[in-house]
Order: sequence, then structure tokens, then C-alpha cells
Amino acid sequence: MDIPPWIINPFDETEVANVVLQEELLELSTNEELKIKFRKGYPTFWLQAEIPEKYPGLWEIARKFLIAFPSSYLVERMFIMRRRSDPQYDSSYDVEVVHQGKSSR
Repeated sequence: MDIPPWIINPFDETEVANVVLQEELLELSTNEELKIKFRKGYPTFWLQAEIPEKYPGLWEIARKFLIAFPSSYLVERMFIMRRRSDPQYDSSYDVEVVHQGKSSR
């Protein structure tokens, strides 16, 4: 799955074949307020409430990529939270299990 470069950085000069998307991307990339918000990272940037409202074509594509990876993120966060909350917890077991593709304890 190739992520379009404009999702990672919508402020770089990028051409899109679709005219409507190109217009939305041009409008978005010249918005100075959004440039400041982009500093928080592209996932946070695309999840702002105003993005789907003002740029529905771009949002329709970007959301598919943002939704594609949450499960691996949530699994990673669970391991981190568990490790932080229980000093006796052996997280090396979970890493081994994930690599082997088995279920956890």
C-alpha cells in the first residue's frame, strides 16, 4: 500500500491527477493556520475536525490510510502501558509472541 506523499506532507509541492483534489490540496497548502497545526504530526493534522469539512476529497483518501494502521498502534500502546504499570511484568515474552504470531498469555 503506497501512501500518497501529500498525506505525509501536504505542504510540499505535489501534483495530483484529480483536478478537485489538486484544488483542495492547493487551498490547504496555502493555509498558514494549518501549517502551524501540521507541526504536531500528520496523523494529528488529518484528524482535525475542520479537515473533512473544508477538504472532503483529500479527507476521503487520507482517512483510509489513517484507519489502516490503528490496531498495530493499539497493541504497541498496550504493551507499553502494561510494562509501565507492572514492574514485575516480563515484556520480552510479548515481543517474542508477537514475532511468532501467537496469542499472548
